[in-house]
Amino acid sequence: MLLKALLDHFDSYTKLHIEVDSVAAQLVEMGIQDEISFHLVSMNENVLRGLLYRYTRHDVPYGDPVFCSEICLAKSLPYEWRRIVAVKELLHITDTEAETAESEAAVEKLVVRLAMPNDVREEDTRSSLNDRTHIIPALAVLVPKECRTLLRRMVEGQKITLPEAAKMARIPERYIEFVLSDVFDDIVNAIVEANGG
Repeated sequence: MLLKALLDHFDSYTKLHIEVDSVAAQLVEMGIQDEISFHLVSMNENVLRGLLYRYTRHDVPYGDPVFCSEICLAKSLPYEWRRIVAVKELLHITDTEAETAESEAAVEKLVVRLAMPNDVREEDTRSSLNDRTHIIPALAVLVPKECRTLLRRMVEGQKITLPEAAKMARIPERYIEFVLSDVFDDIVNAIVEANGG
């Protein structure tokens, strides 16, 4: 439901590009978190591009809880990749408990699993599968439905090229053909339905 609400909010946008801070602000406005911050850090981007750390703090004893999220991004990533990784990590804030890696050991196991080549990777857990599939709704947030429709028309009418469309959306060029394909919306809808949407 939270994922659907977030996508519904951005789907009516008709101007690109979507700011990552706008996505974070919407999650705060929806009441999912109270504070969200981003940090560029040194990490091996070939193993891990981003990481979400969530915690609850109390500013005064017995006071209301403050729900916080800190997102660390590999500072070596190009700008377009930082954006997609940041939104993917923001989407993890909407995960259910079954979809999260709760303990330090679970996070470590997830990192090891994701670093393995696909052909030797052991079977996905719900949290590792969830991590890999979040890139699709992240792309849907960064290139909202109305914008996808406009970009498709422009590309089909040869007014812009696919690389120009990717540049307008500020996403990695490798994803733009998929994002503007006929099947993308169906896949997004299937993910929303699978998330109770």
